[in-house]
Amino acid sequence: MKTKNILILALSLMAIIYAINLLTTQNNSTIDNHFVIYDTSTVQRIFLADKKNNTVDLQRKNGTWVLNGDEKPIIENIDILLKTMHSIEVLNPLAKSAYNNGITQLASNSVKVEIYQSKYRINIGGVKLFKHIVKSRVFYVGGPTANNMGTLMKSEDDDELYITHIPGFRGYLTERFKANTSDWLSHEVFSYSIMDIQRLSVEYPHKPHESYQIINEGNRSFKIIQLMNNLEVTSFDTLRVLEELAAFTIINYESLLDKLSDSRIDSIKQDLPARIVTVESKLGAKRKLTMYYRPNFEKKESMNGKVFDFDMDRLYAFVDNKRDVVSVQYFVIDNISRPLSFLVNTQIRMPLDNDNNKEVF
Repeated sequence: MKTKNILILALSLMAIIYAINLLTTQNNSTIDNHFVIYDTSTVQRIFLADKKNNTVDLQRKNGTWVLNGDEKPIIENIDILLKTMHSIEVLNPLAKSAYNNGITQLASNSVKVEIYQSKYRINIGGVKLFKHIVKSRVFYVGGPTANNMGTLMKSEDDDELYITHIPGFRGYLTERFKANTSDWLSHEVFSYSIMDIQRLSVEYPHKPHESYQIINEGNRSFKIIQLMNNLEVTSFDTLRVLEELAAFTIINYESLLDKLSDSRIDSIKQDLPARIVTVESKLGAKRKLTMYYRPNFEKKESMNGKVFDFDMDRLYAFVDNKRDVVSVQYFVIDNISRPLSFLVNTQIRMPLDNDNNKEVF
C-alpha cells in the first residue's frame, strides 16, 4: 500500500511539472519574433526549399552535420546560418500599404525554412524528461528592402509580414538562406595524412607507362608497382613519393558544374579519362577522382601562336561514381598525380615498352 501511494505521488508530481511546463511554453509563444532561435545547439535539422523546386536538407547526425542525407557540407556556412538565426531581430512590421506587394514577392521568390529542434516535454527546475525532436519554426525569407538594410520575412504562424535585420550588420539576409545544393556542398575531395593512406593508384589512360600504384608498407617504406606490366619498380625517389602522399592532406575541387545538361555529362564520360586517382585508406575506404580533358573554350594559344587542343588550366572531374561534374585545376591536381617518370630515379633506365619498341621514359 505504501509503495502504491509513493507511485501515485510521483505520477502526480510529474503531471504538475508537465502542466507548468506547458503553461510556460504557451506564454513564450506570444513573443513577436517568430524567426529567432535562442539556443542553436538544439537545432537538429534545417530544411530549405525555394520556388524553383531546389531543396537543401541539413541534418545533425551524431554531432556531425550532413547534407541531403550523405554529403559533406561546408561547416562554415552552417555556422553562419545558425548565428544568423540566433541574432535575427524584427525591425518592424511591413506597412499595410505594401502588404499586397510583399505577399506577391514571397509567392514568386522566397525560400521556405523549416527548423527542427530537440526539446523536452518536461524542462523545469533542472528536470529534463522525454526528449524529442519538433518542428519549431516555419517561415519564408524574401528579398531585401529598397535600401538593402532589411529582409522581408513571414512566419507560417502569423499573417503579418516583417522586416528583419541583425543589429550592427549592414546588409540583408536573403543570401544566407539559399536552397541551392552547390552553396552548401563541401568542395573537399581528399583529406588524408600519409599515415592514413594504404594504397594510391595514379592512372594515365593516354600514357599507360606512366600509371602506377604506391603501397604504404609502414615505417616510411613504400612499394611502387607499374600498372602497365604489374612489375615492381625497384628504384625511385622516396622523398618525391612522400611529397606526393603529403599533398593529400587537403585537396578541393574548384567548383560544382551543376548546370551541365545530362547529354553533356554523358558525352564527357564517353571520352577516355585524362587521369584517375584512387586512394584506399588503412580502414579500407576508397575515394576516386576521375578526370577528363576540358575543351579550350577561351581559345588560348601557346607561345608560338598555336591554339591548345584542351583547357590548359582545368579539367572536368567526377568524385567517386557520382553524376555531378566538378572543375579541378591542374596546379592542385598535379601535386597528387605525378607521372611515374617523376618518381623514378632518372639515372635508372626503365624497361622497354614492347608494343612500341622504345624506352618507357
